[in-house]
Amino acid sequence: MRHPTPGELLELHFGELDTVPRAACEAHARDCAACRALLADAEWAERGLLAGPGDAPPTDGLQRVLAAASVVRAPRGARIAACVLRCWQGVIVVALGYLVFLATWGANYRREPLSAMLEFDQSRVTTPAVVALNETAIEEMTLRDGYRYEQNMTTELGEHPDSREAQAAFREKRKPVFKSE
Repeated sequence: MRHPTPGELLELHFGELDTVPRAACEAHARDCAACRALLADAEWAERGLLAGPGDAPPTDGLQRVLAAASVVRAPRGARIAACVLRCWQGVIVVALGYLVFLATWGANYRREPLSAMLEFDQSRVTTPAVVALNETAIEEMTLRDGYRYEQNMTTELGEHPDSREAQAAFREKRKPVFKSE
């Protein structure tokens, strides 16, 4: 026979198991040390509960527990006020973060291309020159500033004629013909 489930063993202990499975379960429990141990634990727990005070719970027990719980729990209005305060604190943190962003990067962040801000002819810049400039420029930057610089330069290089030629050559499955070489 398979091991009875803990629920079946409890039903056996309390005499609630049907007659046919009861006989098989009792026979198994006589031969199986693990099941005998579970039945002994159930009997021990039942004796401990029965040995406790025979008093019935006090009639006002529920009211006493609820009164103690209401003292611990803040009133509803105070909880709502605390929630509103936390929401406003979050809004203030987000607003301060935005102000720091504006102070760091300026209000004109990415509104005009880098080539327009630096006023140079983009078609005359060669890709190897830009790569060399990037390698030297990033060395002295923080990780965040270097990443931002690299992303801006990648965007600017995407507009370069050689970059467009590389993309077109890839789409057309041909060898690119760069103008800056």
